Parts: sequence; C-alpha cells; structure tokens
Amino acid sequence: MKFVLIPVKEGTSSSEDSISVPAMIMNLISAIVLSIWGTSVIFPNLHGWGRFGVCVLTVIVMLVLTVIPIIGTILCIANGIAWIVVLWMLFGNISIIWLKWMLRIMSIILIVAFESVPVISSIENWRR
Repeated sequence: MKFVLIPVKEGTSSSEDSISVPAMIMNLISAIVLSIWGTSVIFPNLHGWGRFGVCVLTVIVMLVLTVIPIIGTILCIANGIAWIVVLWMLFGNISIIWLKWMLRIMSIILIVAFESVPVISSIENWRR
C-alpha cells in the first residue's frame, strides 16, 4: 500500500464555515422536538394543517437562527445542555450502574463533540 502526501496550504475560514453538519442535524432534531412540544403547550386547540404549519415555521426559524454567529452559538450551547439533560434522565432508569454511567459519559462526549464545532469556529471568526 502506497500513500501520496500532498502539501496543504494554510486556508482561511469564511462565514460559511461557522456551522457544521452534525450540529445542524442536532439542531434540526431539537427544533422539531421543540416545535411539537411548544405547539402542544402554547396552542393546545390547534390541530391539523395549522399545527403542522406552525411546527414547520418554528423549525425554519430555529435553523435560520442557528446560522447567525452569536445567536447560533447560544443555541448550540442550549441544545447541547438540553440533549445532555434528556439523555441523562433517559439513562437514569438503567439498573446496571456501570452501564448507566458509561452511556451517560459517552453521550456527553458525543454531544460536546457535535455541538462544540460551531461554537469554536464562531469564536475564531469573532476574534478576527
């Protein structure tokens, strides 16, 4: 097996690099869950296409706000905390203690890895 080494020049990041795909997917899932829960709490009597339209509008607004540098950073941190809390509570019902803590720690590591990329890139863009 042979490898070819190609020199890489130092690149600069643009504003398009401020969001990553894994964090965008996690924010999409968070926005869907938030819109379903929010419409059931705020508009309990809204059903059918009206509720669907409000849910779609909420998801679109959340994804647009995710791309804005400072607000997107705040949303990524809030979504990361929410995911950690939800998974922490979900794994709390497991009776095998070592498995429960292993799943909790692995979920925290994955969530921090997914959500820290846009936060770090937005901090780098802000410092320039």
